[in-house]
Amino acid sequence: EVMPLLARLVPPPDRFELTGLEETPHAVKLDAGTYELDTIETETAGRHDLLLFLTLFQQGEIRLAVGGPKLTPKGVELLSRGLLDSRSTVGQVHPYDEIRAQGLTVFAVDADLADRYRGLTDLGQAYLATENPDILFDAFVQWSEEGTFDELSRISAIKGVRSKGLKLTPPAERRERIVEALSWCPTGVWISVFEFYRALKVWHLDFDLEVGGLERLYVGHQYRGRGYYEPWADREAMWMLTNGLYVNAVLWEYLATIGAL
Repeated sequence: EVMPLLARLVPPPDRFELTGLEETPHAVKLDAGTYELDTIETETAGRHDLLLFLTLFQQGEIRLAVGGPKLTPKGVELLSRGLLDSRSTVGQVHPYDEIRAQGLTVFAVDADLADRYRGLTDLGQAYLATENPDILFDAFVQWSEEGTFDELSRISAIKGVRSKGLKLTPPAERRERIVEALSWCPTGVWISVFEFYRALKVWHLDFDLEVGGLERLYVGHQYRGRGYYEPWADREAMWMLTNGLYVNAVLWEYLATIGAL
């Protein structure tokens, strides 16, 4: 009974609208420092790099390693040196930490473009031969809605992934929400990743990493014993260090790598 009366006194909150910058930003201010930004034109590079991956895979120049959708170290080096953007970290980081090589590999396998035993699939061969964007779109939908690889495994800062009793949500459910949120974003502008985090929540597209909410996953140090649990961070920091890092992994290692961003 009181709320309708208060509505006349308190103006409604401003409607959330995600906006971006039309001009390419060259620096960003975080805390007390200003940092220069490095720009990569991923739309062009992503298409080139995916075609390169499929070509090398079809020719047998690169192959999958044992134990998951990842290339052998030699395959990572060969692929990385042929990527359109020359800023490679080959030899500076572990081969498994080469995010573009890993992103291309996981996408190709989970999008049903490549297979460990059969080489390129019919879909992969068709895209390589025609470069038909409709085929790539079908592959993208397959990856986003059916892909089983969990990007959480790529975030070394998040601990507890092998905890007893841990129940993770299906990665496809999380991925679908991120992709849906991106579909609502304005195009042709630069969007702050922090504003994108906010948009996920405002648009009710936030997601859980664990079934029922965070309990066993953590960053840093967690104390737990004999029924006692001490939160390792406040709620907002927990989200940023788990869901936020997960969003970053999907954005940069996969979507940016294939040119979707």
